[in-house]
Formats: sequence, structure tokens, C-alpha cells
Amino acid sequence: MKKGSFRYVYKQNENIPLMKAIGWERRTNSKIYDWDCLNRENKHCLFQYTVSGEGEVEIEGKTHRLKAGKAFLIEVPGPYQYRLPKDSDHWELKFLDLNLSTLPLWRSIVESSGHIIKISTDSNVLRIWKQLYQVAELAEIYDIYNNSVYTYKFLMELKRLINTKPRSSTIPIQVQRTLDFIDNHAGELIGIDEMSQHVGISKYYLHRLFKNSIGVTPKYYLTKKRMEIAAQLLLETNLTNKEIARKSGFSYGNYFARVFRNWMHVSPEQFRKEKRIN
Repeated sequence: MKKGSFRYVYKQNENIPLMKAIGWERRTNSKIYDWDCLNRENKHCLFQYTVSGEGEVEIEGKTHRLKAGKAFLIEVPGPYQYRLPKDSDHWELKFLDLNLSTLPLWRSIVESSGHIIKISTDSNVLRIWKQLYQVAELAEIYDIYNNSVYTYKFLMELKRLINTKPRSSTIPIQVQRTLDFIDNHAGELIGIDEMSQHVGISKYYLHRLFKNSIGVTPKYYLTKKRMEIAAQLLLETNLTNKEIARKSGFSYGNYFARVFRNWMHVSPEQFRKEKRIN
């Protein structure tokens, strides 16, 4: 693969998550590379991974050095600035710009991981990034639905990576047990009653404790997990809506389809319409 970048502009309504740009670059100290994100007009979510060399990103006044294996996740515009430091001879990086329709998934990832994450070179996240770059290089992204399939695939792998990392020990034990319960049983017919029974506290107290600790309600987190299951099944199987509904914790196919559209801004049929990554 040759280093370069590819950008996508669509005239039609972009109400589904899309990749706006992808690139692989090597920046050197012979040219200024310094981006202030506060007043930028090009609104997007940015994933940027350090391949070699060293860069830095300033997040809400705190500077983070970015050596090989580290990535940052930010929203543009926002209180961020990233640059090639004067004491670094180069910064080789891989980036991915996503449109603002990715925000529900994007923010849930950032809430869990923070803005800085470490990614090993053999990670599925980088494997999927490579696939995205290759299809862009071969001009195989030909409409918004095809684009969205690849975008979801990347987000799902990023989410999978975050979910497999140990959670902070500062989370209350009842919340930790609820998170584990949801992760293990999201595909079943469970709700706040089953969660509260599992951890042994009232559902009202659990709701308040969970939201104060995680930033979202137990119902929101459960629905998010179910959407991840459903999206993966849509990408990787030929199951019907009714079958996917049953496997992702919904009683009825019609209700599943309605929730899916509300979350993903596209129907399950449209989501799976174009070719999937093999």
C-alpha cells in the first residue's frame, strides 16, 4: 500500500454513520504540522494512530505524547490541538474521519476508553483499518450504504477492543456486576428488574448509581449492547429481522426494526443492503 489519503463527499442527506476520510501519512519537522480543532469548520470524529515517530495532542489543556501504538479519539471542532512536536523528527500516522452521525457510538467508546488508547499492531482494529484503506485505494466505496457498512465494521471492532479491557476498580461493585450481567445477557429478554435482582439492590437505586458512575442509564447501555449484537449479525449472517431480534434481546421483529432505525438512522434492510466485508 502506498501512503496517501482519500476523502468522500456526498450530496444526499448523510443521516447514517459514514467515513469522510482515511489516510496514512508521514509528517516531518521540515513542515509545520499543527491543528487547532476549536474553530475548524469541517465537523467530524477523528481517530488517529501513531505508527512510528512521535506526536502530541492537547486535550482540555493537558498534553499527551503519542508514541508508536497510541491513538487519540476526538470530536472536531472541540477543545483539542494536535501537532508534530519540535523535538520529534517525524510522525507517521494513520487516521480515519467519521461524520457526526457516528456520535452515539463514538461517545460511548470515548466514555469507556478515554481520548487516548493503546492499540497493539496485531489488533483487529488495525486489521479493519487496513481493509478500509485498501477498499478506498481500489475505489470500492461507491455509495453511502456501502460506506456505512465499512464504517460500522470499524466501530464495532473498536468497541470490542474497549470492552475487553479491564474496567476501573473505582466503579461501584454493583455497577461492575450490572455491566458484566448486561455484557453476558444482552441477547436475552432482560430489563432493569432482572438487573436489580442480580445485584441485590432496588431498580431505582441501581438506575441512579449506574448513571452517576457510567454517565448513561442501564437501559441505554443495554440497548447499545443490543444494537452492537444486531449490527454484527446483519453484517455477518443472513438471518431475518425476526431471528436477529430474538438473538439480540427483542421480543418482536417490528419493535427491533423500529429501535434499530432510531439508533442507527437507517433500517436493518438498508444497513445490510450493500456488500459486506468478507
